[in-house]
Amino acid sequence: MDDLISGCSSISSAKQLKQELISLFSGTGMQLHKWSSNCIELLSNFDVSHGDVSLTIPDETKVLGLLWRPQKDNLAFSVSSIAGVSDPCTITKRSVLSATARIFDPLGLISPVVTKAKLVMQELWRLKLDWNDSLLIHLETQWKRFVKSLAAINNLNIPRYILLVDALRIELHGYCDSSLRAY
Repeated sequence: MDDLISGCSSISSAKQLKQELISLFSGTGMQLHKWSSNCIELLSNFDVSHGDVSLTIPDETKVLGLLWRPQKDNLAFSVSSIAGVSDPCTITKRSVLSATARIFDPLGLISPVVTKAKLVMQELWRLKLDWNDSLLIHLETQWKRFVKSLAAINNLNIPRYILLVDALRIELHGYCDSSLRAY
């Protein structure tokens, strides 16, 4: 395990969870480190032996491949590394797949964006292009427009906590399709 992210409804339950995690992991010879929180009281309650702890709430930190902005408790994306993929070089099926794979979205928060990239990839397979073949001009134009628009994802701030405190009933609805160009 690389990272652990969790949350609690109260400071006392967060303190209890922290102690349980420290105990659980130390029992296996592992030590949790690089603690972060959006609650200064939790951060100031650390012993130096518990790893790297900043006693201030950071502006942002990486959590499970996403950016977490603890002060506002938002999740965000950073896709700037993808923008340079299609600039002056020839765009190929290989470079499209490489760029698509760099869009890391473990929670599916930007699935429509990832789907758009996968649809381009699907078209390249349908055309039976080899890995190093240049894209047809209309697909290259479509891909460049897509890559250019990716920068807008960096402006997303998604609240990490989405439940209501006094909710009477909570429902989770899922949706999937079998495509037809992703319905």
